[in-house]
Amino acid sequence: MNWRSLLTLVVLAAAWGLGGASTEPGTRPATATAPATRSYSIPDAIRAVRSAPSVRLAGAAYSRGNTIDRNNVALHEAYMTRMLQLGQPNIALYPARKLLTLSPDNGTAWAVVGYVEAKRKRLIQALNATVLAAEHLGDDSAVLRNAGQLLAWHANQPSAPPVSDAAQRTLSKIRKSLDEREAFAGAYRHVQSVYDARKKLQTEAEADIAGIEAEAGSILETGREIDRNIASVTDQARIVRDGIIRDQGEAAYLEEHQDEDADGYRRLDLYRRVRAAQIQARDLDRQIAAVRQRGHTVLAQLKRKIASGRARRNRLTRELARLPVRFEWSPPTVAGAVVPGTQPTTATAPAVPGNSDRTAAERFRLAGLYLQNGLADKARKILEQIVADYPQTPAAAKARKLIDSLVPVPKNRKAPKERNSP
Repeated sequence: MNWRSLLTLVVLAAAWGLGGASTEPGTRPATATAPATRSYSIPDAIRAVRSAPSVRLAGAAYSRGNTIDRNNVALHEAYMTRMLQLGQPNIALYPARKLLTLSPDNGTAWAVVGYVEAKRKRLIQALNATVLAAEHLGDDSAVLRNAGQLLAWHANQPSAPPVSDAAQRTLSKIRKSLDEREAFAGAYRHVQSVYDARKKLQTEAEADIAGIEAEAGSILETGREIDRNIASVTDQARIVRDGIIRDQGEAAYLEEHQDEDADGYRRLDLYRRVRAAQIQARDLDRQIAAVRQRGHTVLAQLKRKIASGRARRNRLTRELARLPVRFEWSPPTVAGAVVPGTQPTTATAPAVPGNSDRTAAERFRLAGLYLQNGLADKARKILEQIVADYPQTPAAAKARKLIDSLVPVPKNRKAPKERNSP
């Protein structure tokens, strides 16, 4: 017998109590041990992430899995999908970016990146990612709508940065198939129609403003001509008055030295010239006054034209504000996603006493505040949510009545205080 066989016999003897080991009745053998605990594995983490009922528990399982293997594609994909199912696409961004370093062809990951970038108003980055997502998710209407909106936006932005080379290559391959999808084509048409309407408003406004500016320019030129005319007449009047002063000075001199004008003809001629010059100066003054009055009229016309142009620009601003380019971004579609308005109600679930009543009452008071401030739409959503989530509470009964009556809570009265049900 070799040494391996001898060792096996010793182990078996110890296990079966050979070698004189005895046990007392009702007690466990001294050699008995508890079964070993199985270690936590990546499959365990993936299952925990997929079944987690909350973001917090899913995140805990995901973190634990990352301590085992940071580069496990299935783990990152499970967490990204679970965050989308729980309505948390922003949290899904990290695993999506991680996935793209490990699996660049993951369409859902590209779609998550595109959605989050679009929500952050980084539209060129969103476009690049969404085009790559559409290559793999050609049946996802959410991705197709996002792509349609983004491409329509880019087509109407002359100064927008160009799409990336990868997105351009992909777009050249799939653009025809995208145009055949109604989700894409409809979104593209809608955004394009808004841009077209805005361009029409701008074109009409620019034509009106150009006409107003042309008229203002003509009025301004008339005003400049009036200024030149006033300057010319003023110069003439100044020359005439200088002549009057000169002739009056000479006549005064001759009055003091009559020996130089013994017959008085020279003085008489000077007096006639002074009177004629004074008449001419008064005529010139009347001309200046008339021209200046005309100048005031032209200046008033110019001010009205300038105000008209400013008003037309302001009207264009208001018209464009009433026609904004609105985008509606949607995260990629995944099975089991929580869609607002489709959550199961708690009518068949047992009501939780205390907390449910208190929470419903707080939401009812919030709806009342919205009504007091004229935000009826938001208040109605909260009231409907109370009825859906807490149907057995007193607040739900009041919410039903308020929804049916469509009468807002009076501004001078607070919403009724709710009591916890027993």
